[in-house]
Amino acid sequence: MLLRPQELGVEKLVRIEGDRCFRYVGVVGDETFSLYLYKGELSLYFKVIPNSTGDESCDGAALTPVGLYGFARNEEELIVEMKKKIQELRRS
Repeated sequence: MLLRPQELGVEKLVRIEGDRCFRYVGVVGDETFSLYLYKGELSLYFKVIPNSTGDESCDGAALTPVGLYGFARNEEELIVEMKKKIQELRRS
């Protein structure tokens, strides 16, 4: 899945090859975050990790205790949910 910065309300978004997920590193203002996107059997799910450079593997990101998860039934809902979680992390 190809995400665009404008869709998520971020300034920069770079895709990094992942082993079993899509990995992105994004920048909003002076904050950096990693975004891991997974495809499950019934839904799409993702994890946003603040202050991360995307060095974690897909499995490592899923296991780290830092960050927020989100879930969606389709790609349109996914964008909305990702945007919410990124904004939520910026407020904390």
